[in-house]
Amino acid sequence: MNKRERKQVCINLSIEVYEKLEENADKRELDKTNYITYLIQNDNDDMYSERAARALDNISCSTEMLLNKVKKDDKVRPFVVDIRDGVKDLWQCLR
Repeated sequence: MNKRERKQVCINLSIEVYEKLEENADKRELDKTNYITYLIQNDNDDMYSERAARALDNISCSTEMLLNKVKKDDKVRPFVVDIRDGVKDLWQCLR
């Protein structure tokens, strides 16, 4: 690639975000430009789609319904609680 095939980008980041950028780039042994390129090339639109949100919402609702039907001392209850907590974690990742 020559200079004509490239575009320069300037972005303003808070200090906290900039430090996170540096930290994450260092973890992957990349400079900031290559790390940002990596993020763009590995962006997954489906993870943030309406379809993913609907699927998580359905799992959330079904899990809550199961928790309401399963007795407190049922052996399956801890697994349902794990599912509920996992779904909550996934929601946090999507925000």
